[in-house]
Amino acid sequence: TMASTIWASNPAPAFNAVVKLLPKGKHIQVVMVSASGSSKKCEPEIRKMIHHQGCSMVGYKNVKQPV
Repeated sequence: TMASTIWASNPAPAFNAVVKLLPKGKHIQVVMVSASGSSKKCEPEIRKMIHHQGCSMVGYKNVKQPV
């Protein structure tokens, strides 16, 4: 399971860096947290990044925190 905050409708840079270190063949669950909007907007890009590393995204959870 990986978790991250959303910055301007994108995953935080640290999340992107960790995705690049994933070993091939892993099944990844993702939890994204946002206070000002929906992290669902970046789900396709996250799925693409994980797939590019040879892994699969098996779950995605969008958590919106109250402001």
